[in-house]
Amino acid sequence: AVVSTQSGHYGRGVLGLLICVGETSSYKTYQGYQVWKANIGSVGKGKILNELDKKELIDIFTDIRSLGNVYFLVAPENIHKVKSRLSLHRIQYEVDEVDFGNVIREEQQRSQAGVLRTGVSASTYNYDEYQDLSTMHSHLDALQQEFPTKAETFLIGKTHEGRDIKGIILSEDVANSDTKPVIWLDGGIHAREWVAPATVMYLIDALLGKVETSDSSIRSDLDGFMKEFQFRIGQQINPDGYEYSRTTDRMWRKTRKYAGCRYNKVAWWGGCLYKRCTGSDPNRNWNHTDWGKRGVSTDPCSEVYPGGKPFDQDNTAAVRDHLLGLRDAGRQIVTYVTYHSYSQLFLTPYGWTLDDHPERAHHKALGDAVVKAIKDRHGKIYINQKSAGLYPASGDSADWAEETLGLVDSYTFELRPSAEEWRIGFKLPKEQIKATGEENVSALIALIKNLKYFKDKN
Repeated sequence: AVVSTQSGHYGRGVLGLLICVGETSSYKTYQGYQVWKANIGSVGKGKILNELDKKELIDIFTDIRSLGNVYFLVAPENIHKVKSRLSLHRIQYEVDEVDFGNVIREEQQRSQAGVLRTGVSASTYNYDEYQDLSTMHSHLDALQQEFPTKAETFLIGKTHEGRDIKGIILSEDVANSDTKPVIWLDGGIHAREWVAPATVMYLIDALLGKVETSDSSIRSDLDGFMKEFQFRIGQQINPDGYEYSRTTDRMWRKTRKYAGCRYNKVAWWGGCLYKRCTGSDPNRNWNHTDWGKRGVSTDPCSEVYPGGKPFDQDNTAAVRDHLLGLRDAGRQIVTYVTYHSYSQLFLTPYGWTLDDHPERAHHKALGDAVVKAIKDRHGKIYINQKSAGLYPASGDSADWAEETLGLVDSYTFELRPSAEEWRIGFKLPKEQIKATGEENVSALIALIKNLKYFKDKN
């Protein structure tokens, strides 16, 4: 069970999240949920699993981007139905974990010391733990105080529940950097992907020289980028969902805004016939010529419900407005990079279609450089591939940036662990937070060095 001792949204100086295993609270235990593994040998069988996911019969842990093993969660009440559907379509499966609640409890016990938030001070971020939103925002504010000529925080917008979506601008002589080309980075759009905002925070600290100080080559590259570019960074762009995943449901993915009724069934008295649904998938909510057509569900309770219309989620609309404001002011945005987990992938355009992008050769070369840099740092193998994989999905942020902002360089990282490591999956052990950040510093350096911006400039 989890007990939150936070006062309001941003109570400072208090414990953000206390693990008290065995006590009673509203924390979702996942007792009796099972993890199944199915090996899909054809595109058709993968489509069957995607349909089961859309209908909420299963929860696929990571988007299916290639043939092979697929891991998914099955609620106790759906076990018989899913068995029947898989048998009907001759999809072989095995039960990998008979009680997913055990996995949730294991994560809680790893934090038995009691605290997920353990910042040493506001200016020194603790990468040995996953931090709460208050600690993240306190650190960003402290960086502005510590580096007044290099860092400036700003408000991207407000969430549905009233939390700040805080951004930070980084550049050498930041007050006079508005003529520089812009690099945009963001993380945390899916609530349960805790290592993503942690990694983006590590990149922020690296650019400012708080970390990554021992290697002169890395330091030279990062300092050079700070002179050349203005970084605008949304370190955690789904604050409502993130805090909910910490206090109530560790596997929560979506936003927290009311979405409608399950199966869109409204009762005669005006309420929901089956269930009220909360949240939309914020990475299916971005407007695009293909919005709402692929890889989504019309059921508001589905994990891949894209919303009632594009940008009807406060957080996605806020990021859109900020980026469009830059474009309309004549700013040159050179790349959009968004961080997710998990699967160890570097994803290039497109996500909405299997067609090749006109700049496919450029994307392939840049992606190869990125995954090589990651491997060279700590030996981890990331795969460079088109975002759509086998099954396109509409409405993601990187496709929106490619189309609406006209960016050739628009990318998505899927961080540690690999797709086969579902047991740690979204619950990547805290011991791997720093190493994930380190290898992605190397990845970001390779990405920036290979941007089309430099090719066009030369």
